Amino acid sequence: MSDKSIPVSMHTITFIKNDGIILDEIIAQVIATFGQPMPELTVEKPTLKEFNFLGYFDDPIEGTQYYKSDLTSTRNWDKASDTTLYARWRVRSGLIRIGDLGL
Repeated sequence: MSDKSIPVSMHTITFIKNDGIILDEIIAQVIATFGQPMPELTVEKPTLKEFNFLGYFDDPIEGTQYYKSDLTSTRNWDKASDTTLYARWRVRSGLIRIGDLGL
């Protein structure tokens, strides 16, 4: 009987705040293993004034969610390469006034 090992595919995941102010601000990095749950994040949840944090996604605008707003995993890692995940934000309703925008 031969000993055939299945190679483990591990990838670096970079987390970007995606706040529109400091482009590509790195929040954290973790190592994810293909086919396994996303690793636990030990950083604080990002904040952005007047916005609610929705979680981390593989695209800044659309894409697949990998972490919920409480930083828990939503799925197993399914990419065969290093990747960036972006924070997604939703404006808090009723809090933005024209004066706040400088208009």
